[in-house]
Amino acid sequence: MKRFLLSAFITIALSCTKKDVLPQADKQVLFAVPEQAELAQISRDWQKRDLVPTNYQLVQESKLLNGKFTLKMVAYVVAGIKEYGALLIPQGANRLPVRLLINGFGLGITANSVSLAIDSTLANTPFILAIPALRGQSVALTVNGTLYSSPLSEGDQCDAFDGATDDTIAFLNLIQQTETSADVNRTAVRGGSRGGTVALLAGIRDKRVKRVVGVVCPRI
Repeated sequence: MKRFLLSAFITIALSCTKKDVLPQADKQVLFAVPEQAELAQISRDWQKRDLVPTNYQLVQESKLLNGKFTLKMVAYVVAGIKEYGALLIPQGANRLPVRLLINGFGLGITANSVSLAIDSTLANTPFILAIPALRGQSVALTVNGTLYSSPLSEGDQCDAFDGATDDTIAFLNLIQQTETSADVNRTAVRGGSRGGTVALLAGIRDKRVKRVVGVVCPRI
């Protein structure tokens, strides 16, 4: 019995040992504070990217709450990739701030699912809610129990941070191009998990983003 208990204890102890996921990496180099030259090179790379959307299409349009809100599913092309997004727009207002919602990431989870319950009181503090279908994902937006969904965006779903930030900025560019009621210089980005990292990156890269809310994500 003692041998059995000892064997079981050793097995449990070994199974609880943390696995080094980077056994071959020089961690001091990998996690070193970046030099200014590195940061400058990254900034130059960001600035070179063409994030101007083309081929805009209104895929679906629905009036909600007796016309108080318009829900749009839109399509566009950026950097050769066809992507989609959802916009929830209150009617009768101008210079509306934009709130981008970016969700997390999971391998094989291609639907960006969001569920909303809205009523007319939302119009008291109006804003445009924007939910991009990041590359390799679709939007599945449920509003007051009704599902509105987009096709799958093209591109690599695993380009989930840098590429997803490109997608977020490109969607904001599209809103600036197509929605005359939007004040994109008052943009906030809210994200959770992977989306929180994308929100932080968007705040660093785009001066139109004035507020970032990151949930379960890195801190800066």
